[in-house]
Amino acid sequence: MLVTAREKPYNLAGMTRCAAIGTEIAQLDGVLGDDIDIARDDGKSTISMGSVGQSLVRSLIPFGGVIRELSGAGAQERKWNEAIYAGSVRRAFLKGIGQQRGCKYPARSASASDASAVWAKRDAAEAAEKNDKSDDDKAKDMKAKDAKPKASKDGKGKSVKFESRPVVQSVK
Repeated sequence: MLVTAREKPYNLAGMTRCAAIGTEIAQLDGVLGDDIDIARDDGKSTISMGSVGQSLVRSLIPFGGVIRELSGAGAQERKWNEAIYAGSVRRAFLKGIGQQRGCKYPARSASASDASAVWAKRDAAEAAEKNDKSDDDKAKDMKAKDAKPKASKDGKGKSVKFESRPVVQSVK
């Protein structure tokens, strides 16, 4: 997706209908993540401990930039960043074309109601997933209770322990 976007970011071949534009934008969203038009401000900072750690480690390695250039990692990172940028440009271009043609979201930029609908759907899916996990946990707990050793009386009235799952038991 990103290689194609890098080679021809403004190509309109096959983009005759709103559905085709929306499909390609959805594919780009899958690769790039959410576009800025549906971003949700959850109050979290964009600076993470991971990015701070990476920055710190890079600053501590002497001649790190030289090593990255000699190893080819610097050139590879520039290509990667260029491909991501080209994908973002292509997505924005296609949304502009979709908006000009009167297409509905996702083949155009999202309105506030579109963004709210997207997040409501995601929140509902996340809640359903949590419920499924809790149901799985309950089922595991039930199985664990059933698998605990049980006691029974033998013919002489003595307690004999056994388990309802395959185990190696001592023979007297």
